[in-house]
Amino acid sequence: MNPQKNFGLDIIRIIAALLVFIPHLIISFSDNLDFTKYAYVIATTGVELFFCLSGYLICKQGMHIANSNKYFLKNTFIFIKRRIIRTWPAYFFSLFAYIFFYKYFENEIIFYALFLQNLFYPMVSSTFFSVSWSICVEELFYITFPVLLCLIVFLLRKKNLKPELFVIFTCLIIILAVFFFRVNLNYEDWGNEVRRVSFLRLDSIAFGGLSYFFFQRYINFKYSKLLVVFLALGSFLVLNYYFKLYLENNSFENALVSDNLIFYCIYLLCVSLIFLSDRIINVTNATVKNITSEFANWAYPLYLMHILVIDFIKSFGIDYLLINISLSILINFLLAHSIRRYIELPLIKIRPKFIVG
Repeated sequence: MNPQKNFGLDIIRIIAALLVFIPHLIISFSDNLDFTKYAYVIATTGVELFFCLSGYLICKQGMHIANSNKYFLKNTFIFIKRRIIRTWPAYFFSLFAYIFFYKYFENEIIFYALFLQNLFYPMVSSTFFSVSWSICVEELFYITFPVLLCLIVFLLRKKNLKPELFVIFTCLIIILAVFFFRVNLNYEDWGNEVRRVSFLRLDSIAFGGLSYFFFQRYINFKYSKLLVVFLALGSFLVLNYYFKLYLENNSFENALVSDNLIFYCIYLLCVSLIFLSDRIINVTNATVKNITSEFANWAYPLYLMHILVIDFIKSFGIDYLLINISLSILINFLLAHSIRRYIELPLIKIRPKFIVG
């Protein structure tokens, strides 16, 4: 067990996974239209929590690039290689599993293999391996962020700026670029699909990274936690209003809300919860630590495979809701544990380390 590991963030990772998994169980097995509508909204929030948490955890690794005097280019490649080793094995295992389960052998598979299925609109079919849209956002960020950061370090390395400013500038550039792109883009009839186009969602991860450095800078402010609580409550109230409006009318109030405001409110709520968990939750019991860490490690494979498992259970045509849900939970957890132990861990242990200097 990593002694430096923050178990508050592990709990957030578990919550994010459950906010996606449980609503999808409801959507799959419930005939209640109201339940499924609310489940969709909750699942959406769960994915955004994943994005912001990724940025909160991953962007600080950009300091290995920003701090490098001679090796910032090598550390850029190491950053990308580390993310590939962390995310690709489980993804491609899941991709092959979806291909064979759904007997999906169309030419579109090449887009899934290259993480291009939602790079543009209209997107490749979302009925096959639909949860992979968010993985494409992550993968695109894992290339865009370090490359842009490397360029900024190269251009500004003689300015005697603090290394964290390089990372902050990079996150801000990504956030602003996505904002202006969304504002000036003609969506026509995109509808909800706008939130799945990978380039248009990079800001969610950058927002998480920016929040990490902001909170670190003002962590000693006397009332910081209280202010973040108010920020969380305020953003939650705004989201509650607009999501109720959406559920009633099947649309938001206007384009400004649907294209940008609703995203930023979700980001603010997510980073507030992440910060509070990071700073308030303190797990001391060794057994609880081990269980928390193990469940958190299952979050990624659980997210990737849970739709396939649910459809697998549904294929048996069992009429008992409790049996369907119990089997879905049991098989998903066993599968997530197996993917973590036999596919992810052996490769994670051989990831290259950043070069100091």
